[in-house]
Amino acid sequence: MQALAGIMLNGTNEGARVSAAGLLLERGWGKAAQPITGEDGGEITIVIRRLMDEDAAKTIEGRVVKTIDQVVRTGVEDKGD
Repeated sequence: MQALAGIMLNGTNEGARVSAAGLLLERGWGKAAQPITGEDGGEITIVIRRLMDEDAAKTIEGRVVKTIDQVVRTGVEDKGD
């Protein structure tokens, strides 16, 4: 912080003085909020995908169906194998 203040007050390069002043202001007051939007200015959509081979997908699918079926029949969640 002292180095930035020194550059701001005593620097010989005008650009360096302006940059130092800007950095000091950002640290003291924080940066201005930046809006986050999609490319067209609208909302951002986040899609999470998990890629796996067909056998793994069938295994997981079978477990989910089995678990749901057990919950419906017994009213108790399956605790896993």
